[in-house]
Amino acid sequence: MSRPESGSHHQWEDVQADPDELAAFVPFRPGERTSDKASTPGVGSDIDNRVSASFEDYGEGDSVSARRNLGGILGGAIPAGTSGEIVNMERGLLSDSITVQFENGYTEQVHPDDIERDSTWF
Repeated sequence: MSRPESGSHHQWEDVQADPDELAAFVPFRPGERTSDKASTPGVGSDIDNRVSASFEDYGEGDSVSARRNLGGILGGAIPAGTSGEIVNMERGLLSDSITVQFENGYTEQVHPDDIERDSTWF
């Protein structure tokens, strides 16, 4: 197939589509799944389904605990569930950070989603 401006005798109207190719063509429709494969089981299984608190929900002196392993190169310095106290809060342009002094001696800057308020009934 040549282009009309190439100077050949073929024009765009002369090009005919193969009927078998037209019959096999299925256009994309918004809202349809793009794949017939089932979603992979286990995707997102490590995501905590609890409602995360925002930066404004915390204050200095609040008692909190780690929601996941934090600190260190591999995140093993502060195990999940370790309690601590908020000592500083910083609001940044792109993200917020909360400095927490944990009961095992580590002090870490963490994202608000990485901690949860310790709940007490009294």
